[in-house]
Amino acid sequence: MYSPKRQVRSNGRTVVGLVSSHKNTGVQFESALEEGFLYILTFDREVKNYHSQPVQIPYVTVDGKESLYTPDYLVEYLDRSPVLFEVKSAEWLKENKVQYQSAIDAGKRFAASNGWEYRIVTDKVIRTDYVDNVRFLFRFQDYAIDLSHQVLIEKSLGHSAKSIEALVQLMPDNPSALLSSIWAMIYKKKLSCNLFRKLTMESRVRLSDRPFEMKYPYQL
Repeated sequence: MYSPKRQVRSNGRTVVGLVSSHKNTGVQFESALEEGFLYILTFDREVKNYHSQPVQIPYVTVDGKESLYTPDYLVEYLDRSPVLFEVKSAEWLKENKVQYQSAIDAGKRFAASNGWEYRIVTDKVIRTDYVDNVRFLFRFQDYAIDLSHQVLIEKSLGHSAKSIEALVQLMPDNPSALLSSIWAMIYKKKLSCNLFRKLTMESRVRLSDRPFEMKYPYQL
């Protein structure tokens, strides 16, 4: 078990908080980017567990001073090696490349010495419709899907795809309840849709027969 090696803090411009899911309880973040990254992890079925501020790595700065580097997250997967992640904006990395490179190099060496991988994730893969959609769907992680709703939706879809608006019309007397079941079924991967585009009532969904193939390439 990896307990946080330091507590997150706001610099007055960033948000801090916790994200709790079925995989982990109260994982801390100290920026909107880190929060978005945590939502990605909650939705990735290959992720087993993840830890914030997991280790502190000694390194020597560009000025020759001894310091400690604390990567943002260690992510454990079901069928692959753990990955040590740093979450930063591309602009920040560009502006601080010289000063930060020695910490990154130390992170890579530390990860390799433990049989892990090391990855940097930027806003280019976090500030996306996909992450916005997962953030919205996350609120339905504990929603108890009404079995009658699920049967109605599955029967209507069969092997076809329909818009969410069309499915909601199946229950004109209580469309909001059916809509909640639809959102929960998408989050729980019982329904699939194109999450790379903003979810709307016009989004088309289908029954998900291969939910493990619904992946987001955040490690590229």
